[in-house]
Amino acid sequence: MRNYKIKPFTLKSNIDREKVSKLLLSELEDLMWVKVKQEGGLLVVEYVKREKDNLQNKQEKIFAKSSGVIQKLTLKSGNALVKEGDTVVEGQLLVDNRVVTKDGNEYYEDAIAEVIANTFYSVSKSFSLPAYQKVYISKKRYRLL
Repeated sequence: MRNYKIKPFTLKSNIDREKVSKLLLSELEDLMWVKVKQEGGLLVVEYVKREKDNLQNKQEKIFAKSSGVIQKLTLKSGNALVKEGDTVVEGQLLVDNRVVTKDGNEYYEDAIAEVIANTFYSVSKSFSLPAYQKVYISKKRYRLL
């Protein structure tokens, strides 16, 4: 945290939590999610490490397993159809097995690539709240003076 100018006895008002979390995400590629929050006098950093999922498919073509933004694409063989920073949807073709040389010759090889992407999932849950209703137990009215 000292690299981000955060050290003991730093004023809470001088710490921009959003900026720190964005810096951590951009500089540390092993992190998938970061939350910086203050609990009393403590600065708490919660994080989730990224699971490296190699989308290696040696059966011709590589397709996206889920929707997301391409973070890193390392091509070993094949023809890359997307680049870093592109947004892809589930099932989209990422690496094709058809390769065209500079001479115009066309051949097919197994697509081998490492693709890392940021994916987003939304979860919804429905629940009901109990409804309360006033029940009057008496019809008497009182008048206060």
